[in-house]
Amino acid sequence: MFKKMDHEKYWPLFLSLIIALLFFVIIPNKIKIPQNFDNFLTAAITFISIILGFLGVALTIILSIRNTELMEYIFGNTTRERLKNYFKSPIISGFIDVVFTISLYFINIYKDYPIATKLEITTGKCILVLWIFLSTYFLFSSYRIIDIVMIIIFKDPTATQKRPPSEKIDPADENELKDKSPKFRVSEQLQQKSYKRIR
Repeated sequence: MFKKMDHEKYWPLFLSLIIALLFFVIIPNKIKIPQNFDNFLTAAITFISIILGFLGVALTIILSIRNTELMEYIFGNTTRERLKNYFKSPIISGFIDVVFTISLYFINIYKDYPIATKLEITTGKCILVLWIFLSTYFLFSSYRIIDIVMIIIFKDPTATQKRPPSEKIDPADENELKDKSPKFRVSEQLQQKSYKRIR
């Protein structure tokens, strides 16, 4: 699992940058807004909200199995900080992405403002490309942490269910509890009735 985490450290950022650069080349400087663009933005905000909610549930699951041997190993290892960053990346980028998505509702106001006059690059194009970068980074980083959570939960189910050594009952204490527990004598008549039912 940890080798896989090493490989997955930077790929959401690099892949998002490549996609954003491709769109920067493809998208024309003068943007034509489609008719149903507002509906698309509303659907995007809804989708981001659902993913953020799912990440919150995944974080709750991690906290609920924190006292297991597997999680004690993860939190005692250097991967604890990386796992925290893997959760922070999609959550922070998701909230920023929502802000940029809301700003796109008003793209008609600022879409034709020039940034680089010679290249004819407009504000609308830069905001749109930045939004594409944030959206793709949010999706890829969310997939990364969801995949890791699935590995933690399902790869070794016995480890997640096993009680850690700190919570195990000492054998001496267990015998003491057995001695102190109340003992009830069963009458011979009741024993005979039970024996007949078993037969």
